[in-house]
Amino acid sequence: MTKSVHTPVLLSEVLAALAPKDGELFVDGTFGGGGYTQALLAAADCRVAALDRDTSAIAAGQSLQRRFADRLVLSHGVFSEMESLLAAQGIQAVDGVALDVGVSSDQIETPARGFSFMADGPLDMR
Repeated sequence: MTKSVHTPVLLSEVLAALAPKDGELFVDGTFGGGGYTQALLAAADCRVAALDRDTSAIAAGQSLQRRFADRLVLSHGVFSEMESLLAAQGIQAVDGVALDVGVSSDQIETPARGFSFMADGPLDMR
């Protein structure tokens, strides 16, 4: 996975709240740089279904996907469509969900992405 400059917000608090255990299934609804996903997979022999609307994040996560082959599924999509995206994979229930909403450092640090307020580039107002 390409090294992310984004630091997940409240990572230890999210792990404490989700308290992952072996065999459980979690959703990282804002995969981004993969911080929550990696932490969940390291904490227990659990599975993670990770979503992101950013195709660059999904592409960068392919090495993590290979590393955790049967424990990680990456999907392109938005967390507001989580239920249908998971259902399409045969997932009807999960043990917890993590969301780190907002613009990531990876997006801000790359002016061409349209989110930077520190450098010239196109403007993305979605």
